[in-house]
Amino acid sequence: MPQIYARRLLLRWSRVSPIIFGRVGIRSITSAKPNLAIELGKMMPASEEVTGTRRLLQVQSLTQEFVVSGHLASITRRNRVQAVSGVTFDIGYRETVGIVGETGCGKSTLARSIMQAPKPKAGEVILGGTELTTLGRKALRSARRNIQMVFQDPYSSLDPRWSILDQVMEPLTIHKIGSKPERHKRATELLGLVGLDPKRIGSRKPREVSGGECQRVAMARALALSPQLVVLDEPVSAMDVFGAGSSTQSP
Repeated sequence: MPQIYARRLLLRWSRVSPIIFGRVGIRSITSAKPNLAIELGKMMPASEEVTGTRRLLQVQSLTQEFVVSGHLASITRRNRVQAVSGVTFDIGYRETVGIVGETGCGKSTLARSIMQAPKPKAGEVILGGTELTTLGRKALRSARRNIQMVFQDPYSSLDPRWSILDQVMEPLTIHKIGSKPERHKRATELLGLVGLDPKRIGSRKPREVSGGECQRVAMARALALSPQLVVLDEPVSAMDVFGAGSSTQSP
């Protein structure tokens, strides 16, 4: 088992509850997997939301498995691989959860399973009292307004044909929020929030900006709908040490 170090997790957007997945940090083992660790740290002073019994997200015995075939099946001597097994945790309002572990232990799979992309094979994911695993396509799209994700690879999560400003506006367009000028204004504000100049970068395509800037664009897009929960899969992996520090520290 790798040595695990504790650290405080702080984000610039303190009004949402983030889940951070990464290879560094964290304190106590609370997962069924021995190399997956979870830390819970309050971001704001104690309040009724934080200290009460009401929880924003509850993950109960989440299990994700994938069907394998061909050469891989002959090597493993199994036709199914269990990527995540029996993970249970919860998170309150304005709390941060950091989940760390070795490469390949299932962090990204857990993040995507919480987002229902794909749905887990077993277990429950309850967001604000709503069981996400039982929702149909239309209801799930509506529920995702309250839960957004920043993916590990910023380039693959952005459309190479769209401008940066259009990418940030996309969630507002999908959920039919505001007029086009209002969406444009909101996207401009969000780019500024993550440290990008909208006038310089807004009309560019993802291939015309750096990996760190793409990661910031993904963060801005995740915040566009003012979600209750943001899932971040190694959100500063593409940034240099200065960019990572400014994005993960409270102002």
